[in-house]
Amino acid sequence: MEFSTKVVHGAHDHLVGRHGEGLKLAVQVLSRDSYNVSITASGCNWRFDMHADAASVSCAVTPSQKTKSIEWTDPALDMASLRYHVGRDVAVVIGARRARSGQPPIALDAFVNWLHLTTMDIRGLTYPSVIISTPHGDFILDPQLRGPLYHNGITLTSSTVGGAFLFAYNFASLTTCHERHRLKSWRDAARQVQRIWEEAPCKQKDTILPLLVDLLRKHARSADAEMIGPF
Repeated sequence: MEFSTKVVHGAHDHLVGRHGEGLKLAVQVLSRDSYNVSITASGCNWRFDMHADAASVSCAVTPSQKTKSIEWTDPALDMASLRYHVGRDVAVVIGARRARSGQPPIALDAFVNWLHLTTMDIRGLTYPSVIISTPHGDFILDPQLRGPLYHNGITLTSSTVGGAFLFAYNFASLTTCHERHRLKSWRDAARQVQRIWEEAPCKQKDTILPLLVDLLRKHARSADAEMIGPF
């Protein structure tokens, strides 16, 4: 579980180490708050234990017994049902708080509501109804998702750049702050929005061009128009 996001690349996206330091930090925080936390990935169970002094966390990795008996199903349906397969997915399981904590467990409804606020990438639960994918990111036309910016499916909670966005965008590559919740560079985001608008007509010309004309004529003060500038 190296702490660098550069340790594992490409063909090893299914490995837990590929997910960078954020996953391990989350485990430490949850363990400190008395939650039972485990990760399943790469055919193994990763179980964590916060030491009594709360200064360190130990991790025990054991082969999973479920890899030989699983029935492969549709990943999209599994995500919406909060199911996972050890040999295919990286899953974080947040169990009940330990008895001595005196705190109630996380309610399922509260967790699902949190998912709606933090991600657009769970098919059957939060995934947009209308989306155009491009090499630089997704152009989201779902009227229920007007305004947010996303980075690899995760909501950027602090992304104000002036006017409001008329559409939503999910960037494939973007520089964010260390906590991953806000833009680090407005110009970087503007370049990504420009490229998405340039590439989207190649996918759905009859849909995108009328939207572009309407955006530049009637919504010149929107964040979208400010970012794409002269087209």
